Amino acid sequence: MNKKYLLLIYILFSMACFVFGIDFIENHKETDVNFAKGGELAYHNSSADNLYYGTNSWAVYFDFNKWYTGVDSLICQVEGIFVYSYQDRDNVVLALHDDNAKQPGALVQEKVVSLNEGWNEIDFTYAQKQKVWVVLKDQTSLNSNYVCASQGGGQHSYFKSGDAYYNFANNGFKSELLLSIKGTLLTYHTDLIIKSVSFTDELVVDARVKPVIQVANNSAATVNNPYLILNYKAPNNQLSLRDSVRFASIMMPYEVRNIEPSLFKDFILLREPMQYKLEMNIYCDNMQNEFADNNYFAKTYNVFMDELDYICVENFLQSNSTISNSLWISQDDLPENTLRLDYFPDFADQYNQTIFTEKNTWYQNFGYPNTIIQGTMRINGYMPSIYTDKFDDYLYSTRDLKTFLKAERTDIDTLNNRITFNININNANTRIFSDFIGECMMQAFLVQKYHFYEKECISVSNYLTDMKNGIALTANYGLQQSLELEIPFDQIILYDDNTIGDVILVVQAIHKPSKQILFTAAEKLPELDISVSQHYYQDNEIVADVWPNPIRDNQVLSVKSEHVAKIDIYNIKGQRVRTITDNVNSVYKWDLKDEYNKNLSSGVYFIRIKHTNTPPQMKKILLLK
Repeated sequence: MNKKYLLLIYILFSMACFVFGIDFIENHKETDVNFAKGGELAYHNSSADNLYYGTNSWAVYFDFNKWYTGVDSLICQVEGIFVYSYQDRDNVVLALHDDNAKQPGALVQEKVVSLNEGWNEIDFTYAQKQKVWVVLKDQTSLNSNYVCASQGGGQHSYFKSGDAYYNFANNGFKSELLLSIKGTLLTYHTDLIIKSVSFTDELVVDARVKPVIQVANNSAATVNNPYLILNYKAPNNQLSLRDSVRFASIMMPYEVRNIEPSLFKDFILLREPMQYKLEMNIYCDNMQNEFADNNYFAKTYNVFMDELDYICVENFLQSNSTISNSLWISQDDLPENTLRLDYFPDFADQYNQTIFTEKNTWYQNFGYPNTIIQGTMRINGYMPSIYTDKFDDYLYSTRDLKTFLKAERTDIDTLNNRITFNININNANTRIFSDFIGECMMQAFLVQKYHFYEKECISVSNYLTDMKNGIALTANYGLQQSLELEIPFDQIILYDDNTIGDVILVVQAIHKPSKQILFTAAEKLPELDISVSQHYYQDNEIVADVWPNPIRDNQVLSVKSEHVAKIDIYNIKGQRVRTITDNVNSVYKWDLKDEYNKNLSSGVYFIRIKHTNTPPQMKKILLLK
């Protein structure tokens, strides 16, 4: 997908948020779980991550025909509703509706209730449904009432605008509302699930640990003799360990059980850094009708040893300088190894940097401000009372992060009007699963000082690799990888009064599915002179004058130079917008239109003057409205 379409998608999402008028802030208050929610059927993950506001009707659509893969005839006996409330509130309407072409249809039942802060259980008269809508009606607004949602998905949650309900995911909101059904699936199937997995100690080289596992019987059927089968693996068959544990004689309907760690074999990690993969299944004696997709767990664990050179903090900020300055104050006293990058996706300055917008879209941000640490730890919004604590907690957690890569050497040179980069990275002794390496990429980009009002920050100016796909990472155990990159002089964007010596090359290894930043290296560029006509060819210098500069959109640009073959005009993205060959007495005129005779937007443009017997010259101009 090219940059134009990515930008279009982002704009459409932004327009949707504006038109429909809903938004959210991040919740940092711990989700309360005061009761066992037996028989809960939900699409959310039970954590109140986001607080939504902006309309008076919210809904979740349950389709039990699609609840399990391969099972298309389930009926749910709906017995009530679970709802999580951010605060105490009265006169809340909770209702069940039939489905009518993916919209709430005929009313089944309705109650007006008072909700307490935390989880609430509201009983309803039993109703058997294959499809049903749970609707919550209560006015919400910023700094007043909210509805709570967990991060992820959004395909099942809806908000009302006008006379219709609109899907969260289709309008850029990746959340599921904390509305659940209390009920029983009318089926003979059992449903054993693995709820959580951790270990008795930290996973480090040469450690000896046991798993800590919580399981649940998520059905109305009693389960006989449940047991677990575990398989530990390491790359290249360095380790293969199997364990099986029968942990109970029966599990009652909707029972949650913590398995005693002493029942399991020790998991002894090897003396080399590497990845480990744990695969686990839960079974029982009477599981011939078990939903197999639910009883499987798999996760890859990174046990690395090399220290990270940098921790990457990325801020996506609004043009509102007050909010931006407050957020920066909350990030004072950053550790020396922190690389903080600031992006301004909605800031229309003289550089008109589409990189800011594209990076915002790549992270699937649908509002500002956002802070992302190491690609995965995210803080949505800025609430002064909680932002600092959350940021400090995330930053503190990075102290345990390690990597498996090192930058061995970086060579920077100039050749044929280009800056060339040769970057060597090394994986000396860490074994990585080949499928994981196949999901990783190397990215390289240039950063430099950037002034946002009076604030000096660091921002990306040029990408040397494709932002979405990068360059495939190949440096597995004992291997080096060399990246050879280049950028033409005339495509380098220099902010403010910066010179090449103010530019820093950044190289990162990123796991694409999770966007986790595994490694960051930075190298300051030497003070190179990239003015080709003045540095490399002083003996044959040809003068080129360009005026006026800056130029208004109602003026005409003049370029005066002799022995010109042609003049090409490029926008800040490096796209050629116009070629000029006609002149009068060696003066070339440009009416500030592109080759389709359309007016150009304000911003920076580059005038590339190609001479007949000397290298081209590059001039930068600023077009103002």
